[in-house]
Amino acid sequence: MLTDRHYPFTPLAAWCERQGETSLRKMAILLHVSQSAVRHWIKEGVLEPTADRLATYIVGEHPVVVWPEWNDDLPPTLDIDDDLSDLRPLAAL
Repeated sequence: MLTDRHYPFTPLAAWCERQGETSLRKMAILLHVSQSAVRHWIKEGVLEPTADRLATYIVGEHPVVVWPEWNDDLPPTLDIDDDLSDLRPLAAL
């Protein structure tokens, strides 16, 4: 489930630079957004749902490749010794 977490624009700016685009206008064109969106992201960061779409559809990578901290908020995995007796079978959902 995506959250309202913000991610820094810096990795996207670096990706744009690797594509040869460094101006605000050219970055906006490359990312298929308005210049005001890029300005906002530079100042406030990119919301998680938008970051997910940009990484996936524009950059062509999983968001964790663009933002290594992407999975930092995931719950810990279950340990083999965890008590799972209160979990319902998938068929019961």
